[in-house]
Amino acid sequence: MELILNKENLLDALNAIQGVVEKRGINPILSNVLFLGVGDELCLTTTDTEVELQASFVSGSLEPFEITLPCRKLTDICKALPSQADIALSISDGKATLTSGRSLFSLATLPASDFPRIPFPEEREETLSIPSVTLKKVLDKTFFSMALQDVRYYLNGLYFSLAQDKLLTVTTDGHRLSLCTETLNGPFETSFSMIIPRKGAQEILRLLDDSSESAVLRLIKNHLCVEKGRHKVITKLIDAQYPDYEKVVPSGGNKHLTVEKETLKQSLLKASILSNEKYKGVRLSIGGGTLEVTTHNPEHEEAKDEIDVNYQGESISIGFNVVYLLDILNVIDGDEITMTLKDENSSCLITSQSQAGSQYVVMPMRL
Repeated sequence: MELILNKENLLDALNAIQGVVEKRGINPILSNVLFLGVGDELCLTTTDTEVELQASFVSGSLEPFEITLPCRKLTDICKALPSQADIALSISDGKATLTSGRSLFSLATLPASDFPRIPFPEEREETLSIPSVTLKKVLDKTFFSMALQDVRYYLNGLYFSLAQDKLLTVTTDGHRLSLCTETLNGPFETSFSMIIPRKGAQEILRLLDDSSESAVLRLIKNHLCVEKGRHKVITKLIDAQYPDYEKVVPSGGNKHLTVEKETLKQSLLKASILSNEKYKGVRLSIGGGTLEVTTHNPEHEEAKDEIDVNYQGESISIGFNVVYLLDILNVIDGDEITMTLKDENSSCLITSQSQAGSQYVVMPMRL
């Protein structure tokens, strides 16, 4: 069997799906990409058994075939070839041969029958089309505060919910929480919620862009499939009950501070230079229309920076992890943000009028 492939088409597909390819795994076939030819379409698939990525393109008339090839080696070969080069792929006796111009590469293959696929039936229990830009926004605004390898495994995922015309995402690691809501063109007849694992959410984010093109979500039992154009992400879901995030969002805060986002960001960046490398703590002292940011470290070094803010309440001094604050400032929209506080032992709520559907909560630190 032999087919002619365009280098750019093949390389684009490989780049889109190599995020889950294992470099040195226990199972060698997880380092391979599955080639499946049906009709005039070639579909490439990779998996780590938890997340499956697919990309397809039209490559002329094909006789049905399936084979697996080493993904990263194949990608490096494509990168080394001239732009717009044609690649002739032939398969015989368990060997794949690639020729382009005067270059020839022989690659070992593994049987396609050994390639582990995530079972995802074609029947559609729940189907939803969302503009790519909208889906990307709710994921991007909350992804960063997801837990990483927490024993509370449900925190290692992103909570995703649809109710009527409201799309909601929530993440938390127990020290901070991010919440983002968007209004869709609805209402929809069905409602559902799920917890998407970190890697699945990460690959879905890579799939999306800022266009109005729709991304199609298919939810079947404990799996989610997101399709956009000729690319597809299938991920297992976390089977657990997500914590009641509404109880985490503080209420009753009577101290409201408004500040220019970029001014606060630069102040925190300067002060963080001399923060404790392990704990990254900063102290915010607020009062009299100013905010003073101070940090110390075990070497008895100190940094201090003062900025003007809009604040009319009584003075307060409170500590935070500077990384958590900077993460929020990097994703929140608008030129100004509002910090709502109650006392030095209570969590802080950060919002922006330009992003009314989002709320960010940060727990204080003892410094």
